[in-house]
Amino acid sequence: MTQTAVNLQQIMERLEALEAEKAIQETFSKYSHAMDYGLLDSYANEVFTPDGIFEVGDTTGKVMHREEGTQQLIAYLASKKHPPEKYDKHLIAASKFDIKGDKAHVESFFVALKDKGNEPIIGSYGYYFDDLVKINGTWRIKKRKAVTEAVNRSK
Repeated sequence: MTQTAVNLQQIMERLEALEAEKAIQETFSKYSHAMDYGLLDSYANEVFTPDGIFEVGDTTGKVMHREEGTQQLIAYLASKKHPPEKYDKHLIAASKFDIKGDKAHVESFFVALKDKGNEPIIGSYGYYFDDLVKINGTWRIKKRKAVTEAVNRSK
Protein backbone atom coordinates (compact mmCIF):
# COMPACT_ATOMS: atom_id res chain seq x y z
CA MET A 1 0.00 0.00 0.00
CA THR A 2 1.38 3.40 -0.93
CA GLN A 3 1.84 6.22 1.57
CA THR A 4 -0.95 8.13 -0.19
CA ALA A 5 -3.33 5.18 0.22
CA VAL A 6 -2.39 4.87 3.92
CA ASN A 7 -3.00 8.58 4.49
CA LEU A 8 -6.31 8.42 2.66
CA GLN A 9 -7.38 5.41 4.78
CA GLN A 10 -6.48 7.30 7.98
CA ILE A 11 -8.41 10.34 6.82
CA MET A 12 -11.44 8.18 6.00
CA GLU A 13 -11.32 6.55 9.47
CA ARG A 14 -11.11 9.94 11.16
CA LEU A 15 -13.98 11.26 9.03
CA GLU A 16 -16.15 8.25 9.92
CA ALA A 17 -15.41 8.79 13.64
CA LEU A 18 -16.35 12.48 13.39
CA GLU A 19 -19.55 11.65 11.51
CA ALA A 20 -20.49 9.07 14.16
CA GLU A 21 -19.88 11.58 16.97
CA LYS A 22 -22.00 14.19 15.19
CA ALA A 23 -24.82 11.70 14.61
CA ILE A 24 -24.75 10.64 18.28
CA GLN A 25 -24.86 14.29 19.36
CA GLU A 26 -27.93 14.67 17.12
CA THR A 27 -29.57 11.76 18.97
CA PHE A 28 -28.77 13.52 22.26
CA SER A 29 -30.35 16.72 20.93
CA LYS A 30 -33.48 14.79 19.97
CA TYR A 31 -33.55 13.37 23.51
CA SER A 32 -33.42 16.85 25.08
CA HIS A 33 -36.10 18.26 22.78
CA ALA A 34 -38.35 15.22 23.33
CA MET A 35 -37.94 15.42 27.12
CA ASP A 36 -38.53 19.16 27.29
CA TYR A 37 -41.45 19.39 24.85
CA GLY A 38 -43.14 16.01 25.35
CA LEU A 39 -42.37 14.67 21.87
CA LEU A 40 -43.49 11.11 22.58
CA ASP A 41 -43.05 9.77 19.03
CA SER A 42 -39.51 11.13 18.72
CA TYR A 43 -38.60 9.84 22.19
CA ALA A 44 -39.82 6.34 21.33
CA ASN A 45 -38.85 6.08 17.66
CA GLU A 46 -35.81 8.32 17.17
CA VAL A 47 -34.03 8.36 20.53
CA PHE A 48 -34.33 4.92 22.17
CA THR A 49 -34.24 1.40 20.77
CA PRO A 50 -37.52 -0.57 21.17
CA ASP A 51 -35.99 -2.33 24.21
CA GLY A 52 -34.26 0.84 25.42
CA ILE A 53 -33.62 1.50 29.10
CA PHE A 54 -33.61 4.80 30.99
CA GLU A 55 -32.41 4.58 34.58
CA VAL A 56 -31.89 7.41 37.05
CA GLY A 57 -29.92 6.92 40.23
CA ASP A 58 -27.59 8.67 42.61
CA THR A 59 -23.89 8.36 43.40
CA THR A 60 -24.54 5.63 46.01
CA GLY A 61 -26.13 3.37 43.38
CA LYS A 62 -29.70 3.88 44.60
CA VAL A 63 -32.08 3.72 41.61
CA MET A 64 -34.80 6.39 41.71
CA HIS A 65 -36.66 5.13 38.64
CA ARG A 66 -36.11 2.80 35.69
CA GLU A 67 -38.07 2.43 32.48
CA GLU A 68 -37.54 -0.35 29.96
CA GLY A 69 -39.09 -0.69 26.52
CA THR A 70 -41.15 1.67 24.42
CA GLN A 71 -44.34 1.56 26.52
CA GLN A 72 -42.62 2.37 29.81
CA LEU A 73 -40.46 5.06 28.22
CA ILE A 74 -43.51 6.77 26.69
CA ALA A 75 -45.50 6.47 29.93
CA TYR A 76 -42.66 8.11 31.86
CA LEU A 77 -42.37 11.00 29.43
CA ALA A 78 -46.15 11.43 29.24
CA SER A 79 -46.29 11.74 33.05
CA LYS A 80 -44.15 14.90 32.98
CA LYS A 81 -45.42 18.47 32.57
CA HIS A 82 -44.50 20.15 29.28
CA PRO A 83 -45.04 23.54 27.61
CA PRO A 84 -46.97 25.67 27.92
CA GLU A 85 -47.53 24.44 31.48
CA LYS A 86 -43.82 24.07 32.29
CA TYR A 87 -40.59 24.89 30.42
CA ASP A 88 -37.75 22.64 31.64
CA LYS A 89 -34.46 22.18 29.80
CA HIS A 90 -32.09 19.20 29.69
CA LEU A 91 -28.57 20.15 28.60
CA ILE A 92 -25.84 17.68 27.67
CA ALA A 93 -22.16 18.64 27.45
CA ALA A 94 -18.54 17.46 27.54
CA SER A 95 -19.26 14.09 25.93
CA LYS A 96 -16.49 11.49 25.72
CA PHE A 97 -16.96 8.96 22.91
CA ASP A 98 -15.85 5.33 22.58
CA ILE A 99 -17.17 4.12 19.21
CA LYS A 100 -16.56 0.64 17.90
CA GLY A 101 -18.37 -0.13 14.66
CA ASP A 102 -22.13 0.01 15.24
CA LYS A 103 -21.83 0.31 19.03
CA ALA A 104 -20.83 3.24 21.17
CA HIS A 105 -20.36 4.11 24.82
CA VAL A 106 -20.59 7.81 25.67
CA GLU A 107 -20.16 9.60 28.99
CA SER A 108 -21.52 13.14 29.30
CA PHE A 109 -22.33 15.79 31.86
CA PHE A 110 -25.97 16.83 32.18
CA VAL A 111 -27.71 19.80 33.75
CA ALA A 112 -31.48 19.87 34.20
CA LEU A 113 -32.92 23.37 34.42
CA LYS A 114 -36.34 23.54 36.06
CA ASP A 115 -39.13 26.02 35.42
CA LYS A 116 -40.26 27.47 38.73
CA GLY A 117 -42.52 30.12 37.22
CA ASN A 118 -40.61 33.41 37.33
CA GLU A 119 -37.61 31.72 38.91
CA PRO A 120 -35.70 29.11 36.86
CA ILE A 121 -33.33 26.95 38.88
CA ILE A 122 -30.80 24.20 38.37
CA GLY A 123 -32.86 21.13 39.24
CA SER A 124 -30.03 18.62 39.08
CA TYR A 125 -26.76 17.78 37.45
CA GLY A 126 -24.59 14.76 37.00
CA TYR A 127 -23.45 12.21 34.44
CA TYR A 128 -25.09 10.24 31.65
CA PHE A 129 -23.59 6.86 30.82
CA ASP A 130 -24.97 5.88 27.42
CA ASP A 131 -24.75 2.73 25.36
CA LEU A 132 -25.90 3.28 21.79
CA VAL A 133 -26.35 1.10 18.73
CA LYS A 134 -26.59 2.06 15.09
CA ILE A 135 -29.84 0.78 13.56
CA ASN A 136 -30.49 1.32 9.86
CA GLY A 137 -27.90 4.12 9.80
CA THR A 138 -29.26 5.93 12.89
CA TRP A 139 -27.71 5.99 16.37
CA ARG A 140 -30.19 5.17 19.15
CA ILE A 141 -29.83 4.80 22.90
CA LYS A 142 -29.96 1.21 24.12
CA LYS A 143 -29.32 2.20 27.73
CA ARG A 144 -29.03 5.57 29.42
CA LYS A 145 -27.98 5.61 33.05
CA ALA A 146 -28.22 9.01 34.69
CA VAL A 147 -26.21 9.44 37.86
CA THR A 148 -27.31 12.55 39.72
CA GLU A 149 -24.50 14.20 41.64
CA ALA A 150 -26.68 16.99 43.04
CA VAL A 151 -30.43 17.63 43.23
CA ASN A 152 -32.15 20.89 44.17
CA ARG A 153 -35.01 19.86 46.45
CA SER A 154 -36.38 23.39 47.00
CA LYS A 155 -40.01 23.88 46.06
